[in-house]
Amino acid sequence: MRRLFIFYLFIVFFSCADRGATLNPAWLDVRPNDDLNWYGVGSVKKDKNIDFRSLARSRALSEISEQIKVNIKSKLVDVIEANNDQINEFSSSITESRVETSLENIEYLDSFISRDGQFHVVARLNREKYFKKIASELKKAEISSGNLIQSATSELNGSSFKLLSEAMDQIDPYLDLNPKMVFSPQSAKEEAIYDVISKLIYDYNNRVNIVSEPKNIVFRPLLDSKKEFRLKVIDKKTNSPISNISLVVGGFILDIHDTLVTDSEGIIKFVLPDYFPVSSKNKVIFKLDFSKINNSQVKHLMEISTLEFPLNAEIIYPLVYVEGDFINLGEKISNKFIVDKIKTLFENSYSATFVNSLESSDLRLSINIRTEQRRERINNNFPYIVHSSGGLILTKTTDNVDIKNIQFPEKKGSDFNSARLAGIDAINKMVKELELSFTNSK
Repeated sequence: MRRLFIFYLFIVFFSCADRGATLNPAWLDVRPNDDLNWYGVGSVKKDKNIDFRSLARSRALSEISEQIKVNIKSKLVDVIEANNDQINEFSSSITESRVETSLENIEYLDSFISRDGQFHVVARLNREKYFKKIASELKKAEISSGNLIQSATSELNGSSFKLLSEAMDQIDPYLDLNPKMVFSPQSAKEEAIYDVISKLIYDYNNRVNIVSEPKNIVFRPLLDSKKEFRLKVIDKKTNSPISNISLVVGGFILDIHDTLVTDSEGIIKFVLPDYFPVSSKNKVIFKLDFSKINNSQVKHLMEISTLEFPLNAEIIYPLVYVEGDFINLGEKISNKFIVDKIKTLFENSYSATFVNSLESSDLRLSINIRTEQRRERINNNFPYIVHSSGGLILTKTTDNVDIKNIQFPEKKGSDFNSARLAGIDAINKMVKELELSFTNSK
């Protein structure tokens, strides 16, 4: 009986010991919370095939990050002008940088493996150490950003916006803390660096002025294909040229925007494209090009403050006289279809106007097509084979200078009844691909 009692006592003892060994630590059941620290708990299934300890620590760090992010986001709203999506984006970026800076102060206090095979770890970040570290980094960023801003304000040129972008890069990780600097030499008062950069971007955009030389842009498609136009970009405040500034130009053809950069005298030279469809607007639009600005906030500020500079262009449509020379196996023929198709292509592409006399024209459009039978028909079981070749030449009426010479791809026609019909077939095949030949020649 006594032995049986000892046996039961032994079972109860080890049963209780086992239950006590598997009790969860307090920090796993209730997250720690106090005013001195941020805490995070990370859990992951224990697996020998992965680094589960590092993964659990990373998740604990993420919990701390989320608490810091809430603090950052609430302050950002009062500092920058942005919508909710941008605030979320900025706060996430700042949090990532902030946690990276604070890694040396992260403490991993305890770990535990629960009965279900989960590995748990608790991490802590002391708030005082966090803010002390951030304050030190903030001071460095304020000095660096201030120096870049001073460089950007020495002279308005193409580097000014880039320097302001770099200045914003310096304070980006600390925007929620509203970095400050003494900007005005006449006052010792500190100003928010974000506001300083915003005002400078707005001011610089409004100081840019673009004038064309000559004042009126007159352009004749095809006739002025190499005519050079000039713009001068000047500072409204100082009346000085603005060098090395990038402008994007558009307006003549949708989906085509060229970037131009001013020289040391603030001059931009450009030529307009020959291709000028009827639907195009007679206007050239210039605006500052900020595509190479890396900082998203500076880019956003430039987008909402940049100005457009529309310059009207007087388009004088070319007058074109057409003459066709179509020879099918030595016989002169007419082909109104091919003439009309080429006319349509010129009207749609160059806004050309066609006239009935050479004397009243600016350009002479000569269309030449020939066919030839290079070998005799083999027998009645085979068709006649005839090849077509040709092209068009566009010539200035005033000086007989050729400005376009387009050769059409050679085509092969066939017909069982006659060589003449085979020649017509070859010409028709050429006409079908005429638009492709014309497009490739631009």
